[in-house]
Amino acid sequence: GFAAALALLGLVVPFSYMRRSLRLAGLQADVMDRISHELKTPITSLAVLADTLDRRGERVDPAADRQLRVLMRDEVRRLVRLSNRLLDFSRQRAGTVRLDREPGQLAEMLAAIVRSLPAETGLEAGRLAFDVQPADYAGEFDREALGEIARNLVENAVKYGEGPVAVRISLRRAGRSAVLAVADNGRGMDAHT
Repeated sequence: GFAAALALLGLVVPFSYMRRSLRLAGLQADVMDRISHELKTPITSLAVLADTLDRRGERVDPAADRQLRVLMRDEVRRLVRLSNRLLDFSRQRAGTVRLDREPGQLAEMLAAIVRSLPAETGLEAGRLAFDVQPADYAGEFDREALGEIARNLVENAVKYGEGPVAVRISLRRAGRSAVLAVADNGRGMDAHT
């Protein structure tokens, strides 16, 4: 009986490891699919913009040229943000994420970040509100990390929202902590997600 149980355990343990490995491989494939999709959009946009410049030849239209340059810079910034996300992800896995903190007022940093979010995320003008509960928000913060968090949340609201998306970002004090909340008018996620 003991030998049969030991033999059965010898089959169950490798099967369990194999199942876990297959699940992890599936998750990794899903992440790679998402990364590929995210990278494809700005790369395709840059290719279309470059083709547009090529087709124009020697014709010069300062206003159109300026607009093309702005669009190209926006797409390059998008690629930089995506590559930074990938680097941060691999640093996180290695346990080496480092924050570049600088002293300042959190409300002021967030106000500057929020002003740029509609243009960076495709949110319609006038559809982003920023509310700050009056308080002292002095401290040390990583401006880039704050921007990345806010940008990701607003991009998700735009991507998954229905109808004209509206986003509200609020900052308030809770004891010694600052609480940043982002809400949108989307249908939300179910409790199991």
